[in-house]
Amino acid sequence: DNQLEGHVPLPIFNISSIRFLDLGFNRLSGSIPLDIGFKLPRINYFSTIANHFEGIIPPTFSNTSAIESLLLRGNKYHDTIPREIGIHGNLKFFALGDNMLQATRPSDWEFFTSLANCSSLQMLDVGQNNLAGAMPISIANLSKELNWIDLGGNQIIGTIHTDLWKLKLIFLNLSYNLLTGTLPPDIGRLPSINYIYISHNRITGQIPESLGNISQLSSLDLSNNLLYGSVPVSLGNLTELQKLDLSVNALTGQIP
Repeated sequence: DNQLEGHVPLPIFNISSIRFLDLGFNRLSGSIPLDIGFKLPRINYFSTIANHFEGIIPPTFSNTSAIESLLLRGNKYHDTIPREIGIHGNLKFFALGDNMLQATRPSDWEFFTSLANCSSLQMLDVGQNNLAGAMPISIANLSKELNWIDLGGNQIIGTIHTDLWKLKLIFLNLSYNLLTGTLPPDIGRLPSINYIYISHNRITGQIPESLGNISQLSSLDLSNNLLYGSVPVSLGNLTELQKLDLSVNALTGQIP
């Protein structure tokens, strides 16, 4: 966080022995060399978080077999996410949110299939992009260690996959999409989750009673949907809850 500006000198990307490269929280611009996966084959940690980088995400990242953290959030990267980006199976932290990445065809979501190889994946952040279409069925094959999912701020359609509730999530953001259907009755099977954000969708039905089983829940935002019925009395059991937003729905009755 030095507020460095300008382009990164290209010779840095020629140091093949580099394992850790953090360029985050500056004002750097330019693009990532397309052959970075061949120039930095040993890279383990690569970050350009919160800069002004643009261009595409190089498909050659699939050549970096040791990479565990790929953190590119908060830039201007565009085009699709490389389909084989997780092919080597070592990714743990994958943060590409807040860019201009897109998915307009089902094949553009195939990066999910390669991420299923990453048995230690803990963070999946592709929120605030231009990813359109249905949530891939392959989300069911993602790591059981996954605890952070951010798909918010896209144009995802369809219903919420029930397989999400089988994960050990701490953070789930599906807000600002085009999701339909109802909240699953067994949403309370996420006993460790702290944050649930599903606002600004087209979710209908009633709020499940099982939400009251999530004793660690500190933030719940279901606002701007089509929910109806009464607010479950069980929400009164959420003693750790700090934020509750159920506004702009068709709810009736009293708040517990």
